[in-house]
Parts: sequence; structure tokens; C-alpha cells
Amino acid sequence: MELGRAISKMNAILAQLSEEDQDKARYAIAGPPDPTAAERMRRYRERQRALRNAPDEPLRNCVTSPTASPTASPTASPTASRTVTNRTKVLSSSGSYLASPGFCSFWLLYPKRVGKGEAFKAWSKGNCETISEAVVKAVREQNGYLNREGGQFTPLPATWLNQRRWEDEPPKQAELHPRTATNLEAARKFVERGKP
Repeated sequence: MELGRAISKMNAILAQLSEEDQDKARYAIAGPPDPTAAERMRRYRERQRALRNAPDEPLRNCVTSPTASPTASPTASPTASRTVTNRTKVLSSSGSYLASPGFCSFWLLYPKRVGKGEAFKAWSKGNCETISEAVVKAVREQNGYLNREGGQFTPLPATWLNQRRWEDEPPKQAELHPRTATNLEAARKFVERGKP
């Protein structure tokens, strides 16, 4: 019964306030309203869009000289070697790929930057640091093929490394069917005739 009277008194007080003040009071008493599923999804999509459109900071986790390493200082805090970029999770405290310039070059060029830790494991397992120039060259040559159809079929970097895809021959451009080639040539001639 006490609770019922307290609620009645609160409602009577709230009724005397303006609608804006009522919302503020309800927020102060009960906290923020639970967002609907649609609102949660909208916020999630905004965060994902911000991550996709965020400027890349590619060299933030790549160290090319040992003096620039966050672990080079003996007085560094235990969390000094733990860094976060806008697209990767917290790195392991060992930070072993920070000193691997070949992996950093690969990571910067590969079109689908997901699963950095797994990619580095595959890089180490395949001993790719010794042949990093060949791997980076293959990524450059295959970049158009990897990005085909909006990158929908681009393998994860770890998969690409585990399957030794740098040894693949660069894919040839698909030849047109003879009838399509004839139609294309006819369309080209038609356009040229229309030019003054």
C-alpha cells in the first residue's frame, strides 16, 4: 500500500510539470528508455558506417625501426604495447607483428583488412617475411581481381596466406563471347557516327 501511495504522489507531481520537464524527471528516476530494436540497429549501422568511412591510420601498428617500438622503453607501462586502431581489436601484448615490415606492407595493400591476428599467424606459419616482396607484388597484381564485384568474394587475409595465393598466376581478363564483341564494336561505331 505504501508503494501505491508513493507512485500516486509522484504522478500528481509529474502532472503539474510541463511535458519537457516530465520527460526529464522520468529520465532522472528511471534512466533512459530502452531503445527499440530498430533504434539499436540504426545506431549499429551508424557505427559501422563510421568505421568504414574513417580515415585509415595504417602505420599506427606498424613499426619500422626498433626505437619507435612502444616496448623499447624499459619504463613503459604494461599497457604501452597494447594499441587499438579503428578497425582492429586490441593487439596482443607481445605485439610481435609490430616489428614485421613485410607484414605491415601486406596489410596496407590487402583490400579486406579483417582478422589481423589470424593473418599474422598465417604470415608467420608460412614464413612469409623472407619472401615478403613476392607476396606484396602478388597482392598488387591481384588487386583488381580481389576487388571484383565490390569485394564480395575477397578471401580473408589469413585464408589468402594459408592457401599460398601469392603463387597463383594472375587471373586473365575474361574474353567476350564473339556475338557480344560484335555488338560492342557496332555500338562503338554508332557512337562515333553521332559525333560531329
